[in-house]
Amino acid sequence: VLSTSTGLTKTVYNPAALKAAQKSLLVSTSAVDNNEAQKKKQEALKLQQDVRKRKQEILEKHIETQKMLISKLEKNKTMKSEDKAEIMKTLEVLTKNITKLKDEVKAASPGRCLPKSIKTKTQMQKELLDTELDLYKKMQAGEEVTELRR
Repeated sequence: VLSTSTGLTKTVYNPAALKAAQKSLLVSTSAVDNNEAQKKKQEALKLQQDVRKRKQEILEKHIETQKMLISKLEKNKTMKSEDKAEIMKTLEVLTKNITKLKDEVKAASPGRCLPKSIKTKTQMQKELLDTELDLYKKMQAGEEVTELRR
């Protein structure tokens, strides 16, 4: 925008300057978005870790309670049958809760739910192609190939 001494203004359109301004605006907003996304991811990971820790603590408390009840059953052989039945019901409930919590903790832990021996499809294809290439080379050289065929 240009202004003159008489108070008139003139607006000049410069497409190169407009594009540069838009690019800088996009870069700054995308950087802000990326920072916000990273913060949200970190918060989500913290929450997941907190939940996992709480479940682990609850699991440990259930196991301690289960051990205590079992020892109580073993020590008091003269206990009434009603008390024994009640303790057995409690133990059953605790066992179910323990197995449920163990499964949840395993599922919630990242990277631990999949064994390391599981490979992706592309990794398997690469290994297969490498083995086929070795087989072909050894066949050309007249070496033993029964191991590679397996």
